[in-house]
Amino acid sequence: MSHTRPFRLLLALPGLPLPNRSPYVGQLSLAAYALQLGMQVRCVDASALEEAQLHGLDDELRQWKPDAIGISIFTQNALEAYALAQRWRRLSPRLLAGGPHATACPEEALAHGFDTVVCGEGEAALRVLSQGRLSAGIHRGSAPIELSTLPFPHTAVSCFDHPWGGAHVARLSNDVVSSRGCPGRCQFCANHGTGRIHRYRPSEHILQELLALAAQTQSRFFSFLDDAFSARRVRALELCEQLAGHNFSFSANVPPWSLRCSDFALLARACRAVAIGVESGDQEILRRFGRPLGLQRIVQVVHAAYDAGLQVTTNWMVGFPNETERALEATLTCMSQLAAVSTFMNPGGVLVPYPGTPVYESHHQRFGFSRWWLDPSRRPAPQLEMSHDPALELDFFRYSSSQRALIQRIVAFKAAHNEARIATLRASR
Repeated sequence: MSHTRPFRLLLALPGLPLPNRSPYVGQLSLAAYALQLGMQVRCVDASALEEAQLHGLDDELRQWKPDAIGISIFTQNALEAYALAQRWRRLSPRLLAGGPHATACPEEALAHGFDTVVCGEGEAALRVLSQGRLSAGIHRGSAPIELSTLPFPHTAVSCFDHPWGGAHVARLSNDVVSSRGCPGRCQFCANHGTGRIHRYRPSEHILQELLALAAQTQSRFFSFLDDAFSARRVRALELCEQLAGHNFSFSANVPPWSLRCSDFALLARACRAVAIGVESGDQEILRRFGRPLGLQRIVQVVHAAYDAGLQVTTNWMVGFPNETERALEATLTCMSQLAAVSTFMNPGGVLVPYPGTPVYESHHQRFGFSRWWLDPSRRPAPQLEMSHDPALELDFFRYSSSQRALIQRIVAFKAAHNEARIATLRASR
């Protein structure tokens, strides 16, 4: 790189519907890798800043003079990201867009003021940037990076240590990513950033990170944020055995197709909680939207996890296009049957058609919600009450009054279940 000083990179996360309480792991991972490449890095979580603080950040950037500003875009904050791009257009010679929404809609990001849009994982593009070879336009060329070569994300927490970093987010969480990608083919899943190829880090590499993170946070419990923690069954069980040997415990997302029922006794040696996607109680809905595993098998997996002593969160989704009243009734029935073995159920769960997903591509013209995320009135508000999902009010798929009533019953059932569980836990303390 032809700079008399180190390359200066600002990594920004635009405001989200609900602010983060700790640094976003994806942003930390990018920052840690940029530091390893020799860059000077600062991180900003704009959801932690008021308007007056953003003005102060503008002044800070004029003084610091970043060589590039990278903004991570999610569909929920695309408008905020585009506003930041316009705001910072003259404060840096290069604006980079990345993240799942930019990957799904790269031309849109270019049209809203970005110089370069990085599709897929950002670390490989940072490597090209450090070599002075990242061109303008849409960048798709980098092969996925070897995960074991990446530095640990928590080593970059100091990048928030500046006046506009957002003081309250500069507290480490115990979130860890041990693998990337999911081989599933769910029609509603917006898994654009890490792709469908499941790649995982060596167990020893993960163990080193957990040891370092435990020393920093004084906790031995971790939340694995992997899309599909157990997609490689043997690897997941071997990692679990190693973590148990160090008295570590964790929670993870476990696809129901990835494990045998007999595996949960082994998983429970270190795992304390799992999230399992049931999604629907109707077999035809599961088949049509990319969940070929039989409903009976999914139910068996949930029971096996519960019988092994794990806390089980069952995830459900409703409001699919052309979902019949009979299918919704079947979901409510299945939900009732699994309530006894579900520690919690995901709140809300009304389907949102994210860009790039088959659900969006197949239905946005028919139902008239093309590029809904650019209309402030069409974006789902944050879910502040478990008994109400704002996505239902957006009516993406034009529900009938009877469909709407059933969807609301399902949302309310989950809320009542979770509230009862929370009350029981509080009473037992």
